[in-house]
Amino acid sequence: PVLLRLRRDPVRVGAACVVALLVLLALFGPWIVPSDPYQSSMLNRLKGIGTPGYPLGSDELGRDMLSRLMVGARLSLFMGITPVLCAFVIGAAIGILAGYAGGVTNTVIMRTIDVFYAFPSVLLAIALSGTLGAGVLNSLISLTVVFIPQIARVAEAVTTQVRGRDYVEAARASGANPFTIVRVHVLGN
Repeated sequence: PVLLRLRRDPVRVGAACVVALLVLLALFGPWIVPSDPYQSSMLNRLKGIGTPGYPLGSDELGRDMLSRLMVGARLSLFMGITPVLCAFVIGAAIGILAGYAGGVTNTVIMRTIDVFYAFPSVLLAIALSGTLGAGVLNSLISLTVVFIPQIARVAEAVTTQVRGRDYVEAARASGANPFTIVRVHVLGN
């Protein structure tokens, strides 16, 4: 059913092809580049699109833009996906802990999360990047920290709802430990 719906919408098919091409370039780009993406040549600077040997032109240092695009896709995908995955794991853990524990623990954790909501996301990311310094790892950390509050808030709300359900109370009454209840009943629902 999903493939049938996907085939009916040409915009989705086009977007899926672009994403698939980007992933393939990220995976195989360094081995199939037409030229060295780091080699500069002042004689070949600012070549136009379609110039022989430079299908996407060249930059101000004479480097092939197609080769640079193919090699740069890996870092772009890494920096786009990794912070979201890390924030999902950390934010979900924080939210589930707060939602399941309830009481004072929930209040302390969620008020701390609310502090991060006081700042606009872009401003917080820039401030964290400026504080931590330049580099891919520091950018990764700052982007992860920016995404955590939203995910933690959703995980806490869902966990608080599930915590009071009958099947969770039954598991608790049967002697299941909190880790098992969270792993089986809360995460499963």
